[in-house]
Amino acid sequence: MTISPSTSISVAQTLPPCSAIPRLLQAPNPKAAAPLPPNLPGISSPRPAPQIDRVGFPENYQNEFKLIYVVDRPDNKQVRVICGNDIAAAVKPGKTFPYGSVFVMEIYHAKQDANGNILKDEKGQYIREALTAIFVHRKEKGFGADYLDDRSGEWEYIGYRPDKTYLPNAAPGKTNACASCHLRQAGKSEDYVFRKE
Repeated sequence: MTISPSTSISVAQTLPPCSAIPRLLQAPNPKAAAPLPPNLPGISSPRPAPQIDRVGFPENYQNEFKLIYVVDRPDNKQVRVICGNDIAAAVKPGKTFPYGSVFVMEIYHAKQDANGNILKDEKGQYIREALTAIFVHRKEKGFGADYLDDRSGEWEYIGYRPDKTYLPNAAPGKTNACASCHLRQAGKSEDYVFRKE
């Protein structure tokens, strides 16, 4: 599938930038440790994965990428912010993503009270507290082959800390859990991407 530049620009321009997240970011709780995202259950390490980072950290994504959606995760007390570059943001529901599509998923701790209960804003949504991880996935021709049986199309994945260093369990050679999750839970019919709709 190809998207003409005029279509990409007009559709993507209707979305706000990633930095326009409609919630107040609270100061982090110094007592809250930033846990690493867990490996998927039942997947032993190491599993096949690309040994080099071909995805790359998308500099200035907060201003250049579009905010796709924000989701509260009660299972792990997180807020996840999903943003995409103009190519990805222009794709309509049910359509596949063209090469050059890039998504960023920011993971935040949700603010909690002293008893560990989630605090919510006036709209009933979780309040972001501390940014703990930035996951990026990119689609390019031939990407994903190194995942072997866990390949989720032509996507590759990588995980960073907020300081842009690699997360230990999502660094090059250790991203099989990402591919496996997208393969099994998002699936081929969604082009292996979790979608708002």
